[in-house]
Amino acid sequence: MTFLALTGDSGAPGGFPGFDSNVVGVGGTSLVLTSGNVRVTESAWSSGGGGISTVESKPVYQNTPGHGSVLSSLTKRGIPDVSFLADPNTGVVTYDPYNGGWFQIGGTSLSCPCMAGLVAIADQMRTAARHGTLDGVTQTLPGLYNLPGNDFLDITTGNNGYAAGAGYDLATGLGVPNANLFVTGLANYAVPEPSTLALLGIAGIGVIGVFGRKRLRSSQRG
Repeated sequence: MTFLALTGDSGAPGGFPGFDSNVVGVGGTSLVLTSGNVRVTESAWSSGGGGISTVESKPVYQNTPGHGSVLSSLTKRGIPDVSFLADPNTGVVTYDPYNGGWFQIGGTSLSCPCMAGLVAIADQMRTAARHGTLDGVTQTLPGLYNLPGNDFLDITTGNNGYAAGAGYDLATGLGVPNANLFVTGLANYAVPEPSTLALLGIAGIGVIGVFGRKRLRSSQRG
């Protein structure tokens, strides 16, 4: 099983359990799209949690080389591991049938379940191929740090108290998943050759989870 935790909506430093080395810490971005849903810009969300733990030692998977100077300089656990859309000002519109009406939501309470959805799709692919679901500590977390760079969009602008930059950073982690490549890569992690998996016929993936409503007003971010 893979456990994921939001890193918080108060900027740096992030919060627990996002700092736990056994969970995937998910941060947030601000995303601007055209009317045709083409990405214009994506940057670190200023309120997305991130930073360096004062307690947790640097986990082995964060010793993976090739992710830039920030990661190599850490001696304690750094978060986030990855990020997804979280800024309520550029968030997701959802309908509330109980209270009635449309609401624009955000926060890392949005980004974390979206990321969990991608992990669930990877698990579904593995199960269909008769491989076990991903174990978070021994597969998902090291898998993230061993995926090819093209599996992520590297976020290099924005600031949450730490500046985003090339490679791993304490604002957005490894970056934002390029969903089709990311899911395939994660599904194939630690699968013996030649029993690899293929992601077929997926033009786009949209997974939305809501853990607490986040309205547009900044006073209601949580």
